[in-house]
Amino acid sequence: MERWNPRGSASAARVPGRDVRVRVDGERCVGHGRCYEIAEEVFGEDDRGHCVVQLAEVPPELQAKARQGAANCPERAIEIDD
Repeated sequence: MERWNPRGSASAARVPGRDVRVRVDGERCVGHGRCYEIAEEVFGEDDRGHCVVQLAEVPPELQAKARQGAANCPERAIEIDD
């Protein structure tokens, strides 16, 4: 299984001005909370402190925060599709 790498070359495929999609693998998330501390507009927490996506279609003005939140996930449970 290939792991998502936030530092990979996928950013070269980004189209400026277009929304991107965000997904969280609930089985990998253990609730560190870094994502929703960094990007509270995109990520939230459930009653156990695990990440939930509040904004699946991320507009351009929030993409940098969403990517930073994903990059700070120790379990790499967040995927961003360009």
